[in-house]
Amino acid sequence: MGILNRNVRKFTKAESFRSFMEGVRALHCYDNEADLDEPDEDLLNKHLGKAEEFFRDCVETYPNDLLPRYYYGIVLSTRGQVEQARQLRSELEQGQSGTSSVDPDSLFLRAAKHFEKIAGQVGRGKSGRDLLVYAQYNQAQALAKTQPIPQTGPVKTS
Repeated sequence: MGILNRNVRKFTKAESFRSFMEGVRALHCYDNEADLDEPDEDLLNKHLGKAEEFFRDCVETYPNDLLPRYYYGIVLSTRGQVEQARQLRSELEQGQSGTSSVDPDSLFLRAAKHFEKIAGQVGRGKSGRDLLVYAQYNQAQALAKTQPIPQTGPVKTS
């Protein structure tokens, strides 16, 4: 059975499923903290970092498991949004262009690549079709959040 005909909810090994679930647990903690009236930024970063670590390790070790790759893309997109927010906050507070240790566009582009890979791997059954649509949607969202590519060379005017 080829990769395009398999169930998207299957995992290569039990360890892949365990890592995936630890990543989901870290995301759940992130969401719970984010829902507070005054969330602790350090805790948010810790939970998001743990989720990223679990999903990244899972994707690197078990590249054919689709759900960990999908959630890794979600985490990269979320980190991109966090970095954009930090830059904006810096601009508003200091009146200057914000700098970040991580380029939000690079996170969004990495996320888009993972969503693109998922779209190419999913099967055509119901669960595969659903994941295909979600991956394509999230890819478009990640790409839409990047900065426009500056034009190089002369711009022609009429």
